[in-house]
Amino acid sequence: MDRPYPDTSFQPVKSMLRFQFANSLFSIIVAVIAVETVFPNRLLAQPPEIVRAEAWTGTPFGVGKVSFRTGQEGRLVHNTHGLLIDDLENRLFYPAYTDGLLSMVMDKPVVGGMQTVWFLFRGDQPMTITLRCADTATFTVIPSARRPAIGRIAFQSWWRQFQSQKSKRTEAGDYPPLIESYLTSMLQRRLNLEPPIFQRLAPSRNDQLQQTVNLLFDVESIRAESIRDLMTIPAGSDIATMALPPDVTWRSPPGIPLHDDVLIEAVARFVPEECYYLRFGNWNNQLWLKRLMGEYGGDLTQMIALRGHSKADSQKMLDQIVIESSQLDDWFGGNLIEDVAAIGTDLYVEDGASNAILLLAKGDALQRQMESRRIQYAKDHAAEGVTLSELDITGHKVTLLATEDNRIRSFYAVHDLCHITSSSRKIVERFFEAADGTGSLAGNSEFREARRTLPLEHDHTVFIYLSRPFFQNVLGPRYQIELARRNRSLANIQLLQLAQWAAANEGYADDDIGKMIQHGFLPENYNRLPDGSESNWVDGAWHDSLRGLRGYYLPIADVPIEAITPAESAWLAERLAFFQKELREVDPLLLAFKRFDLGGDVERVVIDGRIAPFGKEKYGWIGDVLGPPLKVEIAGSPDDLITVQVSLSGNMFSRTDLPHQVFLAIQSDIPPKTDLQPTNFAEMLQLLKTTPGYLGAWPNPGYLDALPALGSPPDAEGFTYSRILDLWRLQYDDFALVSFDRNRLQAARGWIHVAPAERPAQVRLRVGDIANSNLRQWANVLYYERGWETSVANVRLLNLLIQQLRVPPETALAQVEQLLGLSLVCPLGGEYVMAPLNNGLPVWQSTTWPSFDRPQVPEDYVAPPMTWFRGLSLDVYQRDSQFVLHATLDIARGSSVAPDQESTGGGGLLNNLPGFNLFKGFSPVEDLPPGVESNNQSGELPGPEKTDKGNK
Repeated sequence: MDRPYPDTSFQPVKSMLRFQFANSLFSIIVAVIAVETVFPNRLLAQPPEIVRAEAWTGTPFGVGKVSFRTGQEGRLVHNTHGLLIDDLENRLFYPAYTDGLLSMVMDKPVVGGMQTVWFLFRGDQPMTITLRCADTATFTVIPSARRPAIGRIAFQSWWRQFQSQKSKRTEAGDYPPLIESYLTSMLQRRLNLEPPIFQRLAPSRNDQLQQTVNLLFDVESIRAESIRDLMTIPAGSDIATMALPPDVTWRSPPGIPLHDDVLIEAVARFVPEECYYLRFGNWNNQLWLKRLMGEYGGDLTQMIALRGHSKADSQKMLDQIVIESSQLDDWFGGNLIEDVAAIGTDLYVEDGASNAILLLAKGDALQRQMESRRIQYAKDHAAEGVTLSELDITGHKVTLLATEDNRIRSFYAVHDLCHITSSSRKIVERFFEAADGTGSLAGNSEFREARRTLPLEHDHTVFIYLSRPFFQNVLGPRYQIELARRNRSLANIQLLQLAQWAAANEGYADDDIGKMIQHGFLPENYNRLPDGSESNWVDGAWHDSLRGLRGYYLPIADVPIEAITPAESAWLAERLAFFQKELREVDPLLLAFKRFDLGGDVERVVIDGRIAPFGKEKYGWIGDVLGPPLKVEIAGSPDDLITVQVSLSGNMFSRTDLPHQVFLAIQSDIPPKTDLQPTNFAEMLQLLKTTPGYLGAWPNPGYLDALPALGSPPDAEGFTYSRILDLWRLQYDDFALVSFDRNRLQAARGWIHVAPAERPAQVRLRVGDIANSNLRQWANVLYYERGWETSVANVRLLNLLIQQLRVPPETALAQVEQLLGLSLVCPLGGEYVMAPLNNGLPVWQSTTWPSFDRPQVPEDYVAPPMTWFRGLSLDVYQRDSQFVLHATLDIARGSSVAPDQESTGGGGLLNNLPGFNLFKGFSPVEDLPPGVESNNQSGELPGPEKTDKGNK
């Protein structure tokens, strides 16, 4: 039943006083003390209690504000941002919700706490408004046309809260913030608004290095940035009249002898040097990786991280080039295949990568099988538009299986028993050139040096090499322009979807692009790309007229670029100048994986790598902070489960210039506190105090001297105490240790000593078997909390679509997945459904959620890593411009999973992975990488007279 809410804003003096009072710090403090502290357990009726409602007219929008309280039963809705406010005539738009001060301090909803919703509206007539939480409240607000200054202040408050709400969602979410970026940029442009002061004071995002990394690795935030730029940056000339500039003049690599005596695998002769190279060595090795990825939905990150969405995987690539690995497994079992490698000029699997599979055959039988299978595939899928044609590429016979939209795009050719199946014509051309000796990986001096460092006879399970030409090609003008254009194409598709929702929300036609541009829902330059391509909705899917079906775009290597626009030329000149000045050179990346059977269903994966970071000048400070590589390490207590050791130079923030080693240990003798949700410094300090462990330094205190009150002389037993931090420090011999527990330091004194290390390193990480320790529940809590937050963020995304754009709730999940081009998944193993609460109102939630705002960890929950992780050892040191790493990772299989972890929320997902009986034996991996002796051979930590910057 409607309840008229009296208008109080027609009395000018009282209205001004009320507004100033309600928005002053004094009124907030009074409200918190009087309502939220004195009566914290006040239980209200199920409908929200409307405390105050005001509205001020304006053009083109007025602004309103409603303050309300909700009861206990509304906590789930509140936590998922499922609060909805609407009016009978659909005049109310773009709400922004804020909590009371106590809720913000506690970082969770407070029962009975004050909440506020700001909103825009059209017109000047009274509004009948419905506010829905667990139940609904209906009331009437009469807008005021008096005191326009108050309305302007209120309008700025709405904008500030709207932007703040957007920032919080972006930080908490695990999805690309497309909707948030569109709404804020669209409203900013239409209403001539400026970002809030806190955003204007923030550092500029014009970080060329960050943009380079984002483009290079197709970071999810690119789409949101593209949408924001299209909506806010004025359109430049889109007529392509300028020539593509020449490639960057990169700094020449150091002279490396060709090493003709190094053994190189035969398949490398067919790999173009500008391609990434992923070699398995034999068929069974690729089965191991394929099955490993398959267990986690094609995404290896799911083994460690709890992602809230799933993206396209490697199977999509195999489907496009028509390689069904399972059939090859059944047919050949590896008997017809000598070697297997995946290559490509980029890694953009989601939008259409330039890639290929190389199979080195043992005879002619493979070719007959492949050709027969492709003929049959074309016949079986002719009704779907699949055709098989024969081409001549550089004088060689090539067959092409294809559809017009590029969903199927499979070139196939054979040269000297090496078979290539590729999505890219350009790669096939380079395949033949490489085979004839032009620009092959086998002839690349740096690759041969890599093979000298990690020899072929080590028989690695997986060998990954990203060459210098690979990075130079991706960073070249051709790739950069097409990357920008295809991101613009994808942004156009997503922009139109968002603009249609926004236009329909405000009552405008959503099928007239011209009208949507006129009303500001789309930019003037929408859907105009310099190459003349357009995005269109065809047969229930989005297509780019040049690139094909969304998700299966024409490979970048095959896209023709005839000219660029002045705007593109200026953008490209800025980027190439940055590469020339700041990057100067790019180094190869090398990773090699090798597996061993440790017995008891536990496997060890040994990893060796050479990694060079982008932007060495920007990250050069790392070399200044790190001390020399050491061939010694700090041996600690048997209770040390996680240890980190870092060699530091002592040049920054330290009271001494002497190098020293800092080490941290987390112990497993007692379980740390897991029921504390730190929301402030005091709680964080309490959490640290309950975490068993210590921090130390050797052979001098170094950075520990900077801790308050701990630099004073120790007592007779070597202890110093800081009352400020409630922290103890122990000094003895050359060691300095700090901990919140004095007895822990006393016990550590008897164990800690310097021991020889197997290899030199500047950084060492050791992690024991957490799953079978007192830290297991601690890890489960951390992962469950992360999974819960990610799961809630996904539902908040659905509610954002419903709140801001009035997308029908029952279609929100399908609509958002189509917009983002990915599937939302609940990291806790549930399904997202619309289900009623106790009073019958349906809301989005996961089937694994309880009905309260922050659940306890279920007793049977096991974090994903706990099902397979059994230990990690990592050593890293810097040599020249690269970081050299050596790691061992122990993985549990089958029966080695703890009995109480086999069928829990985390899932024993690795139980079906292949065992080592599929593989031949491996030779031992050498412990010391070649050339390491030149880096501080003695491994001693240099004293003042030995310090030498050259040792780094």
